[in-house]
Amino acid sequence: MNIEYPSQHNTYGVILAGGNSVRMGRHHKGLMMLDNTTLLEKIIHRLQPQVAQIILNINTNPELYRHYTELYALTQVADDTTSAQGSLGPLAGICTAMSAVKTTNHNAKWLLTVPCDSPRLPEDLLIQLSSVVKNKPMQVVNPISNGKKHHVVGVWSLDLEEPLRKFLYSGQRAVGKFLQSVNNTSLPFSTDDYDPFFNVNTPDDYAALTGIK
Repeated sequence: MNIEYPSQHNTYGVILAGGNSVRMGRHHKGLMMLDNTTLLEKIIHRLQPQVAQIILNINTNPELYRHYTELYALTQVADDTTSAQGSLGPLAGICTAMSAVKTTNHNAKWLLTVPCDSPRLPEDLLIQLSSVVKNKPMQVVNPISNGKKHHVVGVWSLDLEEPLRKFLYSGQRAVGKFLQSVNNTSLPFSTDDYDPFFNVNTPDDYAALTGIK
């Protein structure tokens, strides 16, 4: 297990945009507009100062994202673990990103994971999650807001790549179940002004998001 706590220098970020967005009519949620820019760009701007490098996990129509990968120097990857039915969900994107980071930078220790549809993420997300690891060694730390644990947002030890890949190869894909098998804890975040982890799953969610200032 890592004993080196997460910091900007040893942590990569991954934006998970590999889902099918069924409830949004299969639109690419990261390319939806908010305040004259895309959700993806808002997340990049939140994430980039916090991590060493950003990976974009996208499985369909990668050409739609080429402008952003070039403009922001992102590494773009598609899931390297799939099934006959297609994507194995966010864990496949996380596992793929872990593999890409370990291949690219042997000094990296952690991965900060975020979805492509939560544009109000905390600007100090990594610092807050890292504070937990400083006090007690953990493999994954996820945020909680409004009593809900956000499984696909968190800081993950890169040591988890192999057990995560075995979990996927066994036919399992539930993020919550995998987290139960590792050294995992959560950190509550304030929602006094708004929920920083509010994400877009439906057209109503998108309408609500536009009202958050």
